[in-house]
Amino acid sequence: MKISVNVPTCNESKIIKKFINNVKQIADEIILIDNSSDNTVKIAKRLSSKVKIINYPVKHFAKIRNKGINAVKKGWYVLFMDADELLSKQLINELKELKKSDGLDAYLIRRRNYFKYKHGTACLTTRFIKGEPKLFKKGTVKFINVSHEKAVYTKKNLKIKELQGPTLHYPEVGKYKVGGKYMTMYVKGTIKRGSFKKELKKELKQLIKYILIFNYHPRYWIGNLIFFYQSIKHTISFIKQYYKLKSGVK
Repeated sequence: MKISVNVPTCNESKIIKKFINNVKQIADEIILIDNSSDNTVKIAKRLSSKVKIINYPVKHFAKIRNKGINAVKKGWYVLFMDADELLSKQLINELKELKKSDGLDAYLIRRRNYFKYKHGTACLTTRFIKGEPKLFKKGTVKFINVSHEKAVYTKKNLKIKELQGPTLHYPEVGKYKVGGKYMTMYVKGTIKRGSFKKELKKELKQLIKYILIFNYHPRYWIGNLIFFYQSIKHTISFIKQYYKLKSGVK
């Protein structure tokens, strides 16, 4: 099995070193679908000869993911990640073993999230979370949606397995600012698809799921509370922006 790690990058110079050093342990190539104006590309190329760059200044998240998939060689596997995401030691060991085999069609991988705030860190475990197809043979998966991109299968009767090791996600909290550009893009996409009720239901289900998957170790209590408060604000902001933008979206 040959693995191509795909990652969209946009001004990730502060974290790209850690990312490259982590994934190059299992990658046969690392493709950056890049839209940076800083030293992200320069740093990445210096760290590994496996790095390949695709300059792609597009804000359509599904198109970015699909652009990376199209650049992968036929018969290779695609491992799609974010620059603020790392492979756990358990997952690295699993992938090293998989590379010795021919592989199935797709593998589901869970993600553990860590949200760092000024007064604490929230930790969302992988309990009760179904993995998503993050490792798959080229031609079996594509992405849809402008924002909140979703992986969908392009073939039926695929052989799929869930791996045990998770990826570790350390998102920059500022990127999820309530009322920010990402929220606006999300709401506009919802309006165009006519899927407000569906997305609202998803938001409310998420709030319930967070309670179930918080890591309740004392070190995370404050961070978890802050995260839950921010999540409620996110849902309220989603509703407000929907009604505000509905009449102005073409």
